[in-house]
Amino acid sequence: MLEALKSSSVVNLNSDSRYHISIQPAPPRNDVPLRLLLVRNDACFNCGICVDACVYGVHHRQEDMRMQIGVLDQQENVCRTCLRCVRECPKEALSVPPNPEFVHGSFGHWTAPVITALLKQAETGKVPVSGAGYNGKFAGPGFDGIWTDMSEIVRPTRDGIHGREYISTAIILGSRPCSAGVPPPPRVIELPVPFLFDLAQFPAFHPSVQKAILNATQELKTLTFVRDFPSQQSLIPVIPPSEIGKIKENIDQHWMIELEDGEGFNVAFHELKKRCNGTLLSVRIPFDADRALNLALQGAHVLHLMTDAAGNTPIGHVSQAMRTIHLKLVDAGIRDRITLLAGGYVAAAEHLPKSILCGADGVSLDLTLLVALQMWKGGDPADQMERFAILDSEWGSRRIRNLMASWRDQLLEILGAMGLREVRRLRGEVGRGLFFEELQKEFKSVFGTALEVPSKPAIPKELIPQICASLVPVQRNFHNELAKFRVSVNQNCIHCAVCVDTCPFGVFQMPNGFNHLLPPKSSQCIGSACETKDFYCVPKCPTDAIKVDLDSTFQGMGDPRWTGDLLISTFKEAETGVTPETSFESEVGASEGGFDRIRLVTRASRRRARA
Repeated sequence: MLEALKSSSVVNLNSDSRYHISIQPAPPRNDVPLRLLLVRNDACFNCGICVDACVYGVHHRQEDMRMQIGVLDQQENVCRTCLRCVRECPKEALSVPPNPEFVHGSFGHWTAPVITALLKQAETGKVPVSGAGYNGKFAGPGFDGIWTDMSEIVRPTRDGIHGREYISTAIILGSRPCSAGVPPPPRVIELPVPFLFDLAQFPAFHPSVQKAILNATQELKTLTFVRDFPSQQSLIPVIPPSEIGKIKENIDQHWMIELEDGEGFNVAFHELKKRCNGTLLSVRIPFDADRALNLALQGAHVLHLMTDAAGNTPIGHVSQAMRTIHLKLVDAGIRDRITLLAGGYVAAAEHLPKSILCGADGVSLDLTLLVALQMWKGGDPADQMERFAILDSEWGSRRIRNLMASWRDQLLEILGAMGLREVRRLRGEVGRGLFFEELQKEFKSVFGTALEVPSKPAIPKELIPQICASLVPVQRNFHNELAKFRVSVNQNCIHCAVCVDTCPFGVFQMPNGFNHLLPPKSSQCIGSACETKDFYCVPKCPTDAIKVDLDSTFQGMGDPRWTGDLLISTFKEAETGVTPETSFESEVGASEGGFDRIRLVTRASRRRARA
């Protein structure tokens, strides 16, 4: 194999002995949307308690000594949403709802948290690490259900980031013969990184945008797919079958060309195959195992397999579809005669190593580049993309370089923790991955379905030590208790006190001597669990003045590990010593893995379920 490669035309873009991506801070040109807003309503009476309560200096008085009403300027994002100001406010004038601009823009794998992380990496070039630990999900569909094996991390790991040991991230594009008698490939391209850029997915941009991406291509020593017929060899033309007649007879000036799928593909493929004497021939097709094998046998050098934005393919999610095609080529004994690239879905740094682990040689990036340039912030690209934006090309190339430096560092972390010294060793190495669905099936085959603890224990009750602890409710430490539901009473209220007599939880109060209701205690409301009860206040009100909704601050609280339900129920349990009402999920979080997959069934939980 080595002799065949030496005899072929090798294009080595990885000429440096130690590949390195230099980073330089590139501040955003537009404000990055915050996940949560901080809102003060007109109930505020300018007491200034929030100013004293906030240790981060978010709250401040205006020149007239009044507090700002509406959405607050969060002082360069110093707010850490500790919610102390919300709980200290004596008039419940503060709330921390989700930011609509942040949550509306999900598109496939490009969710709001992913886009925010991409913007941060493009700005700093650093790995986004939280000192509070991992707060995301343990499992989920697609790539979220794949964990990487970090078994070597218990030893001194291979450190490829700080230069103590070099870990290669280089890949090879082209056919690599693995047996005698197979003709050498026309050309082999070695890239120092396993990612390429794809501009063929988009319409034309302003020249400043194209220049930024092309400059980043050259600085990173990779390749970019484009629609036109460029003169630069680092640009790969993507050609529809109907336009192959426009290609000049001598196409050897290009290192690689790519044929797009479409009507007349087979005829165009064989025509290009005859004329590509010294040029790699790539084909851009959907995921199809039989077709991939057929094109590999017919002499294609690169298969560029495309998905939708969510990674879905005609044969399942890309994580499974890539394994299917990779293993089909392995079984045919021709895996090294073809290069597999995957594109259309790569949004996060983890998608790169997981794609390679599933069988890809490399990936192509498209919308991720536009996120780094702040030309797209989510939503449908046809409507939300800033096609006519004019950028500082140097700033743009710096942002892309920073993002790719962060991604490469994260790839090096994974390779080092696996004990691998080159990324090509990771290709198809599914033994280095843990697949949630497969592990779940294996677990169920051993342990079966969930078991219920018998209502009568086998051990005599007198032999079981009893816990004797007196319940002493603790007074709340703040003016306001965080609530899951927000109870509001509008101007239709006639203060008849029917709700006071109806609600057994003390949400409504009208003390003796008062002729009007006090503001409802929303933290006492059990919300949805009350709708089927006879004492549900909403239908009892004669003027339809009562409304019960999810609290806006609650909707922005927590994460998959510590959900808003878990946080508030824990507060209530610490205050009262009693398990909260059924409207709160007080037992498991939303991480979809770990202990959140285990639920203990007890007599108390059965009683709550029946209630």
